[in-house]
Amino acid sequence: MKIKLIQCTFLLCLLLLVLPRAGQAQDIEVKGTVYENSKTNPLVGVNVILLNANNRIVLGTSTDINGNFKIRVPKEGIAKISFSFIGMVSQTFPLEAGKTYEVILKEDNTTLTEVVVRGNRNTRADMGLFQKDRRELVSAVTSIDMKALETTGVSSVEQMLQGAAPGMLVTFNSGDPGAGASIKIRGTTSLSGNSNPLWIIDGAEVISDDYSVESITNFGYSPVGDIDPSDIESIDILKDASATAIYGSRGANGVIVIKTKRGVKGKPQFSASAKLNATFVPKRIPMLNGDQQRIFLIENYANNNNGDDGSFLKELRGDLTRKDAWMYNNNTDWVDEISRTGFQQDYTFSLRGGGERLNYYWGLGYTNEYGTTIGGGYDRFSTNVNLDYRISDKLKIATKFSYTHSLTDKRSSDHPLTTADDAKRTISPLGFARARAAYFPVYNENGTEYNIERADQEGTSWTSQYNPVAIIDYSSFKTLANRFTSAVQINYDLTRRIGLYSQVSVDYRQSGDDYFMPPYAIGAIAGEDNYNYGMKSDGYQMKLVNNNRIFVIPVETEKHHLDMTAVVDLIYNRSNSMSIAYSNGANPSLREADGSARINNISGSKGLSTSISLVLNAHYKFMDRYNLDVSLKTEGSSLYGKDNPYSLFPTVGLSYDMKKEGFLVDKEWVDLLKPRFAFGRSGKLPNVANILSVTYGAGSDGYLGDSYTFINKFAYDNVHEERTNDFNYGLDWNMFNSRFSGEFNYYTRKTTDLLLLQSVASSSGFSQQYTNFGTIKNQGWELGLNAVWIEKPNIRFRWKSYFNIAHNRNKLVELPENFEADNEAYTQTVEGFKSKLVPGDVIGGFYGFKALGVYANDADAIARDFNGNPIYNSDGTPKMLRYNSASGHEFRGGDVIYQDINHDGLINDLDMVQIGDANPDVFGMFRNEFNWKQWSLTVGLYYNFGQDVVNGMRRNTEGMTGQDNQARSVERRWRKQGDVTDIPRAERNATWNTVASTRWVEDASFIKLKELSLTYQFDKNICQKLRLNQLSIWANVQNLWTWTKYKGIDPEIGSGGGITIFGVDKQNTAPPIRLTFGLRASF
Repeated sequence: MKIKLIQCTFLLCLLLLVLPRAGQAQDIEVKGTVYENSKTNPLVGVNVILLNANNRIVLGTSTDINGNFKIRVPKEGIAKISFSFIGMVSQTFPLEAGKTYEVILKEDNTTLTEVVVRGNRNTRADMGLFQKDRRELVSAVTSIDMKALETTGVSSVEQMLQGAAPGMLVTFNSGDPGAGASIKIRGTTSLSGNSNPLWIIDGAEVISDDYSVESITNFGYSPVGDIDPSDIESIDILKDASATAIYGSRGANGVIVIKTKRGVKGKPQFSASAKLNATFVPKRIPMLNGDQQRIFLIENYANNNNGDDGSFLKELRGDLTRKDAWMYNNNTDWVDEISRTGFQQDYTFSLRGGGERLNYYWGLGYTNEYGTTIGGGYDRFSTNVNLDYRISDKLKIATKFSYTHSLTDKRSSDHPLTTADDAKRTISPLGFARARAAYFPVYNENGTEYNIERADQEGTSWTSQYNPVAIIDYSSFKTLANRFTSAVQINYDLTRRIGLYSQVSVDYRQSGDDYFMPPYAIGAIAGEDNYNYGMKSDGYQMKLVNNNRIFVIPVETEKHHLDMTAVVDLIYNRSNSMSIAYSNGANPSLREADGSARINNISGSKGLSTSISLVLNAHYKFMDRYNLDVSLKTEGSSLYGKDNPYSLFPTVGLSYDMKKEGFLVDKEWVDLLKPRFAFGRSGKLPNVANILSVTYGAGSDGYLGDSYTFINKFAYDNVHEERTNDFNYGLDWNMFNSRFSGEFNYYTRKTTDLLLLQSVASSSGFSQQYTNFGTIKNQGWELGLNAVWIEKPNIRFRWKSYFNIAHNRNKLVELPENFEADNEAYTQTVEGFKSKLVPGDVIGGFYGFKALGVYANDADAIARDFNGNPIYNSDGTPKMLRYNSASGHEFRGGDVIYQDINHDGLINDLDMVQIGDANPDVFGMFRNEFNWKQWSLTVGLYYNFGQDVVNGMRRNTEGMTGQDNQARSVERRWRKQGDVTDIPRAERNATWNTVASTRWVEDASFIKLKELSLTYQFDKNICQKLRLNQLSIWANVQNLWTWTKYKGIDPEIGSGGGITIFGVDKQNTAPPIRLTFGLRASF
């Protein structure tokens, strides 16, 4: 029995071994030879691929050194054989059993050209999660003309976007290298966090304004600062809620969708470009020289001491016999000492191509920039690789990988350190350059070291201790960042009407700040908080996103078309960071916390959030002209309170393609005429730390001195996102064979359920609580126009223009009943101006006194009633106006005149009113492009009208209340009774002359020659001789001229402050004049 079992087992194993060979015996052997251009040139390495009926790859091999190949082919399942080689035209044949193939591959002479986005001419609008046919679009979506931006000297995406789309306001708070920008699409929608948009890159959300890594300075994180503009293929701006609602609680501020360049079938194309920039300070504020400042300070002290008896400030009276005369008799231009001509170099390289199956793009970029203020610099290295692989006609895979390394030198910006005196001034090289006495020298008496003198002796200006040149030269202040993004996409078309899509993406950013100020840079002594002071911060944030989509066309007839899309996305956010400040180390060489005697502060954060959402979208088209688009998003997030775990975001939109109607279908001058309407709801998640958690505090002053713990905040389980309802009415047109096209939008946006702090009864144990209550309304219109005015093919001349303009008005409609207008959580004070939140007022309004000039005489400063008549005291003498209280300063000749709103004889808080609005009335861009033969000239004007700005720089340089140097404009100051002027007298400690008032608020309207560019495209014959496909050179000037009445350096930088107070010129580095020379070549 055992022998039979063994025999059966042996026979079974033998059968299993023989059967595959029997199957192989049925395989077909196919062989052949592949040649290049002719049968005399065998081609090695040719891809020989066997395909099934769906063009899916089954088997493959490659040719040997003699061009030969041999492959065994299964008898069934193989339909075609394909031959491909990079740079050659692929060939595909039906598979014939037993045939010996002789194939000649010809060179592919197709030359790749850059894919260009041309405004409204795009056939598809990129919505991020999916694409829409632009002709059928119901939403307000604007595409950026990337071709027009090729020859600009910009090094960041934000610079590229300024003025490029109607309704999108881009402002730069600093001209320092690497600084970020503030972007608003259709106004302010929240009082919590900021109004920056969501960014989508290649279909995936990236780390945006939710970047939460600890930083020791607010330099402005840019979500796209790590992207090389040359890698970008297209940009779409989603502006209304019908377009942004698919992003739910993250789309209320608008969405910017970026698509990077990908491979294209054809010969490999190498492209390279080089740009060299020189940057210049656009304008200077003339300051007092040393001689003028000495006279000014003596007068300043004399007016404060009731006269000059010669007993004070002896060092400033020109006595050259004094031992310290070398220190007080100079004329130093401190701003000039720390200024320079900036320089930037930018290099890019790319490789692009593809074949029947694989397309590829590789980009490499390097940027190095030195700013116009010494100590400001930026280095960025980036690489980007995109691959697309078509497995079959149904299945495609795409991958993305990018890495960016950046280093920012921030010594020219504000430092995270204050002066040692009671004033606690922020150490700012540029601010100190304007404040430091001009009579001080840069170096000491023998010129071996920087001049730094402790301000302890009587009469010496505090600025003697803070030499801006020494601060920049000796300090260290750098930010190092590494960013990695990657994505994998799979597209599978089940049928022509059913498609599946899935993408997994990750965005990881690590950054760290390193700051140190040695004591010899600022004259610090041991024991002071800023002695050997250092700070370090480090952290990371990661965003992991999974998008899954199914696309179905259930109805497709001559009159009816219905397509439906369902999207499920999952988002995982994680962050971890810390920051430490230390001081009083034994030696300035020990620049670590563990080498210091004092730890000043330690802070850190750790975050984790998740969300899941479902989007359902349906698009119905009737008779190829009437379009209905409906979508619904439901979203659950760990950032919602547990009582509101999910939210709904509906949209509906209609559009009407009138060109398809009988009365227009034959009108050749009309290409498109489409009115549209859309409604949508989007949201914004609360931006409050630990809002969903109970937090505890500790105290040590309990009963009998015992320590104790207590609850200082309860969990807000009922909070939810702020909700924005958006109505948009629009019109798109394209006429005269695309020579005149444009878009117009009118919109209203109402944001409800603002997350605010509301006062509560003290019996609750708390003073305030968060609640969803409050309403903001934005209302406005936008217009964008493209026109080709002249087109003469016979002389190769064309004149093309692009113009956009936008207007937005916001209003705070409603606040909680117990909300205080001066609530510290929402009020901000910048340059003496304090924001307020008052229903009916705008967000961004300035509050202060109305300044009416300067009193020429003492007798003019009398109180008056509502009719303008003098008010008299009981003894019959005129009542003099006083500041703040009945015992306060009595106004006299040389003081600023303030309007007594309530006519009570006092200038105090009751007389403060709204005196300005930082929101512009209109803003936009007007660009003209002239093309003649190989030449191209571009002129771009950027404008902004109706914006008020607090000129903080002028407040500091015309205040005349301290020891700081002043602007030369104070030379026309009031000096004696009867003087008529707009500058008050110089008087130390006369703070009433510098309070928040219309004296410092200016109309910052401007028209700026933003761009002037000249390009020459070399003739094809010259390119062929140089073995190039394309060669061009250009020169570009940015910010060349500004027409404005604003008295500061540049009205465009007047956007500092915060969410409730912006439009404040904080003396930052102005955007420079930028001269660029560039070259681009491809081969």
